[in-house]
Amino acid sequence: MPLDPTFAGYVLQHQVLQLEVFGGGAATGLAGSNGLALTIGVL
Repeated sequence: MPLDPTFAGYVLQHQVLQLEVFGGGAATGLAGSNGLALTIGVL
């Protein structure tokens, strides 16, 4: 993240979902991470 005051107070949200697919195209698994929310800088 650049050191720029315009990003102060900006909220980032991130979550990962993973889908496992077998060779024939059948879905064999689904997993997800915990959600993450960050606030950049100091208000």
